[in-house]
Amino acid sequence: MKLNPACRLSLVISTLLLIAAGAIAADTAPQQPQPDSSPAHKNRLIGVGEPRLPQPFTREQRLLKAAREGDLRTIERALELGVDVNTKDELQRSPLLLAARHTGSVDLVRHLQARGGEIDSADAGGRTPLSHAAANGSLALIKYLAAAGVRIDHPDKRGRTPLHYAATNNHPDTAAALIAAGADVNARDKFLDTPLMSVCARGQTDMIKLLLDRGADPTLTDQEGRTVYTRAVHKPGCRELLPALNAGTRSP
Repeated sequence: MKLNPACRLSLVISTLLLIAAGAIAADTAPQQPQPDSSPAHKNRLIGVGEPRLPQPFTREQRLLKAAREGDLRTIERALELGVDVNTKDELQRSPLLLAARHTGSVDLVRHLQARGGEIDSADAGGRTPLSHAAANGSLALIKYLAAAGVRIDHPDKRGRTPLHYAATNNHPDTAAALIAAGADVNARDKFLDTPLMSVCARGQTDMIKLLLDRGADPTLTDQEGRTVYTRAVHKPGCRELLPALNAGTRSP
């Protein structure tokens, strides 16, 4: 049946409108059927487009990931391929620092050190492997790092030492090991807070007792003039410690 010109024009206009609305594919070539197991089929089922392929890791990224996960085999492979053992990520974390932070493994840290890893390298925040070990309560690693000659009182960008981290994270054994290794029990951060001040603010009684026993000075004040007593006086559980915390100071 022949269509008159007006009908043909109307049909063309309707078709163009449908294409613009997406109802008809502009490319009318037949599509090859996708097997049910194909990624395209699976993505259609869950309503998403074609999957994005992950970008490949660089060798440096593989080494950093392996250190974080304690994957010694991959670490060795990367080093054999010539990757710098002291390569760093965007936060300036080296493989050895990541191993200390995420695994706490003395063996892994020792291995990386033997391969040339810097044992006292700091991240972008100024935290060293010792700082991370202290924060995590990794006692064996603390002892190893101290014996290896790291700087015990290395301050981070806020002036916080490894002892600050051990104390505020409530790791008495770790704090005791740091003090035994020569940590300054009265070290101050940029706000003039000592480890004792920090734990008094949290009401950590066991840590308060330890620091006082190891010579922490309760008379020191922070940048606002507060003492450890004023920080602890309203904390539950600290009542029995208040006389010791108030020694040599005036009561508020």
